[in-house]
Amino acid sequence: MRVLHVDPGISDTATFLEETGAAAEQSLNSIVVSTKLSGERHNALVLVPATHRLDNKGLKRALGGKTSFLPMDEALALTGMEKDSIGPIGVPEGLPVVADLNAIKGDEFYIGGGRLGRKYVITRQELVAVVDQNVVEIYVPIE
Repeated sequence: MRVLHVDPGISDTATFLEETGAAAEQSLNSIVVSTKLSGERHNALVLVPATHRLDNKGLKRALGGKTSFLPMDEALALTGMEKDSIGPIGVPEGLPVVADLNAIKGDEFYIGGGRLGRKYVITRQELVAVVDQNVVEIYVPIE
């Protein structure tokens, strides 16, 4: 894993890709979701390629219940990270990292570094190691 220091003003994915020329296929967004299971809420951090969006039906099927995005203020409090910089490295114990590794293509990826102005560059092997739950068919390509 490498640390990439960037201007804090380009920490959001769209601006980062535009300013650096990085390929969207290499950028993974992190979305904190909450799933209702047996009356209880269970949170997870879902990695989503910048070329895709989450498929609500696929996510419900994969996680076993109705799933919604955690409000930003709650996601920031839960992860201890800053807006536009949430990533899978350093998430608190008990917050599983979920992804569809079959749909994520490539050998190297940009992920949020927890703080504005910091991104991590991770290899596919490092990505596989950080994912707690590999699920399928949770993304829809952005057209």
